[in-house]
Amino acid sequence: MAIIYASPTMGDAEVRVAVVAERGFADLWVCRVSSVGLANGSARWFITPDRQMANTVVHFCSRGMAQLTVCWVNNMGESGWRVADHPMRRRLR
Repeated sequence: MAIIYASPTMGDAEVRVAVVAERGFADLWVCRVSSVGLANGSARWFITPDRQMANTVVHFCSRGMAQLTVCWVNNMGESGWRVADHPMRRRLR
C-alpha cells in the first residue's frame, strides 16, 4: 500500500522523486488514486496531507537529484514498474 506524504524538505524524505512526462524515462508508472483503499501495491499512490497517515515520505525534486523517476498514468491498468529490479522497489510498499 503506497500512502505518500509529499515533504517540502529533502532532508525529511525517505525517497527523492522526479516526475517526468515521457514514460520511457520513468522507472515507475504511477496512478494517483482517490482513496486509501485503492492504494494497493507500489504503483498506485494515495497522496495524503497527513504525515502520520503515510507509510512513505517523498520529496519531489529535479531529475538529477532523484532516486526514482515516475510518470503519472491515467488508469490503474497502466501502472507498474518499468525497471523490475529498481533499488527503490523495496522502499515503496
